[in-house]
Amino acid sequence: MRLAACTFNTHAPILITDCNGLIIRANEALTRITHYSAQELQGCKPSIFKSDRHDQDFFSNLWQVLQASGHWEGEIWNHSKDGHDFPTHLIISAVYDDKGNATHYVGSYIDLTEINEKREAMAYVATKEHALSRILQLSLQPTAMQGYLQQALELMIDSVPWLSLLPLWVCSSRKKGTVCRLHR
Repeated sequence: MRLAACTFNTHAPILITDCNGLIIRANEALTRITHYSAQELQGCKPSIFKSDRHDQDFFSNLWQVLQASGHWEGEIWNHSKDGHDFPTHLIISAVYDDKGNATHYVGSYIDLTEINEKREAMAYVATKEHALSRILQLSLQPTAMQGYLQQALELMIDSVPWLSLLPLWVCSSRKKGTVCRLHR
């Protein structure tokens, strides 16, 4: 009994239902995350946490798999009492009596909110880095206009002798990158 009590009182949210799917027990971690008290949850169905992000087919499939195999695992969005939806990785297992009949279902999940936020932040940074590297690549590639401007500058310097006395920066693109030099 002590081992069962220790297991139930972990940091992971845990919910126990009877064979009809009515909640008979919720641990403190679950009540803290969902903002429902254990008393409010008792006698309710887990659909109290249902968000609008999944259709009825999703839940029908979940229960078919659970009843056929005694186990379901996957990502699901839950809805808390204070109105916000949050992603979870849910694991549901059936508990059987000596005759092989399901007597209870135990569900436990991991809140994926922080993981998803970090994943989105990393994707944003990766997209931004890719865009910046592409801009840098494009800026280092010589364009036709740069070539025309370079030729025009060289023609001007050749045709107007006093321009050669002015310090001018002249950049040229080579295979290894852009080289800028002071042209006099």
